[in-house]
Amino acid sequence: MEGDRMFDLIPTLSAVVIVAGFFGLILLILWVALPFSVFGIKPLMRQMIERLDKLNDRLEQIERTVAEKRIDVDDMEVDIDPAPRRLVSGRK
Repeated sequence: MEGDRMFDLIPTLSAVVIVAGFFGLILLILWVALPFSVFGIKPLMRQMIERLDKLNDRLEQIERTVAEKRIDVDDMEVDIDPAPRRLVSGRK
């Protein structure tokens, strides 16, 4: 009786071994491919850093330009119409 139970588990165990082996094979392939993907991304990261540096330089230039041309609104005399104007359409 004990021997029969052991033989009943063989199909289940073989399925588990097959699934674990398949998972291990996929993991092995990904582990081997990992260094290639890391070193392949490095030049792209360098390009992105260069582009970000250029964008930061442009933003700093824009900030300087805006600061130079900033107008103090408190010193200006502005006549503001308190009533909002309505657009009149030609339709009736």
